Amino acid sequence: MERIYQVSRKLEEYAICPDLRIDLSRLGRQEFDLENKFKPFRVEIVDSVEVYLQLLRNIFDFSAIKSLLTGPDQLKIHIDAMNGVMGPYVRRILCDELGAPANSAVNSVPLEDFGGQPPEPNLTYATSLVDAMKEGDFGFGAAFDADGTDRVAKAMKLALYETPTGWRYFGNLMDSGRCSLCGEESFGTGSDHIREKDGLWSVLVWLSIMAARKQGVEQIVREHWAKFGRNYFCRFDYEALDPRAAFYLMRDLESVISDKAFTSQKFAVGDHVYSVERADNFEYIDPVDGTVARNQVVLGPLIAIALKISNVHERTGRRGPNLIT
Repeated sequence: MERIYQVSRKLEEYAICPDLRIDLSRLGRQEFDLENKFKPFRVEIVDSVEVYLQLLRNIFDFSAIKSLLTGPDQLKIHIDAMNGVMGPYVRRILCDELGAPANSAVNSVPLEDFGGQPPEPNLTYATSLVDAMKEGDFGFGAAFDADGTDRVAKAMKLALYETPTGWRYFGNLMDSGRCSLCGEESFGTGSDHIREKDGLWSVLVWLSIMAARKQGVEQIVREHWAKFGRNYFCRFDYEALDPRAAFYLMRDLESVISDKAFTSQKFAVGDHVYSVERADNFEYIDPVDGTVARNQVVLGPLIAIALKISNVHERTGRRGPNLIT
């Protein structure tokens, strides 16, 4: 990426050829004579699904996953690609390669408008997936577009890094060999195989665990909770707010949590009283290049406390968030 950026700084001009017709269905290199100093103009068409498939073959035990999906105790899966770019990958890898029935993949045709629904796999926009899983016909479900990891990392003696928003911080850590697994609070998970969040990779990780342990999702999760405890995260999204109201809300909230008197302050919600143990505005020092990121960050009862402290509904005129994740 750095090399691409440096080259981009040296660009003085670029040519546009709107009448050029390229056969995108034909793999390989195609050359065109545009009758200018840029000739010949070369275009190479690659099958990104096949390239990605070969990469995953080197990461996962495909035979074990295929046995899980096609064996005597066949695991029925329900994968919603939400009419996004992942559709062809889901059909090629999970259905064609690993043997899942074709109807395991739904909404797998990429559409410009995503079928009229935002391709966000959360409880607001992925209700059809939730409803399908509630019917009990499927043993595993996922939709495409990770918290409590500190206890797991501590138990396994692994280094853990909490970074600001932005995958460039993950990239630095992975490029330096400090970590190989990363995730964000909005559920995006990935590894150093592509240095980006990858939903299909996450699905194959889960299927690999299920194949190796010969257990269902519920049993695996409950055993995990028994060993490491349960962790909760919740985020409220308020869309199209007045910028001034949002600015003053965050300014005043930071003033509240920065006050030393805030620590140990008590809040009553229902029959329980909660005490503030720690609150801060997140600051991150990159262990690779030393850069500093500041001002990045300012559950039932805890959410009620947060809303009470911030007065977000009174300040914004909203009754609730547009989205909860």
